Amino acid sequence: MHARRCVSAGPVTPKLKQLTRGPSYSIDADLQFVEHDCLRYTLASQRGRWRFRGPGGEALYLPVTGSFDSDHRGALRVAACAGLGIVYLPRFYLAEAIERGALVRILPGFSPPPIDIQAVYPGRKLLAPKTRACLDFLARELPKRMARCEAVARSGGR
Repeated sequence: MHARRCVSAGPVTPKLKQLTRGPSYSIDADLQFVEHDCLRYTLASQRGRWRFRGPGGEALYLPVTGSFDSDHRGALRVAACAGLGIVYLPRFYLAEAIERGALVRILPGFSPPPIDIQAVYPGRKLLAPKTRACLDFLARELPKRMARCEAVARSGGR
């Protein structure tokens, strides 16, 4: 299963307002984007830049800087809701905050590549019942939750 990511910020300042525009927004030489504080996930393979696909499908790599780094995605979401900067996370981490208006999607015309979601366990031989129950729950519920998050992200929380 894949999880889509999005870029969000909140509350939106006049400086960030231009980044909430749709696909007509273009990023001029990355300069406007790097003027904003970005909240960086320290376990990401490329912490200093974020990868996107532009409206025409072209690959974009945007340099990011900021004063807040964390290895905890929940902390990054809370920081974004508090207005500390722009966050780049899987949509399922941000959907509830977008839905209640604490965050707004920015750069909606640019899509970050999806990430894989995987369950890792020792093997099927002698699988513990609680592990089987967890895997069954994930297989049943995760697609429904991901679909809801996608709908929220597409609507911008409206």
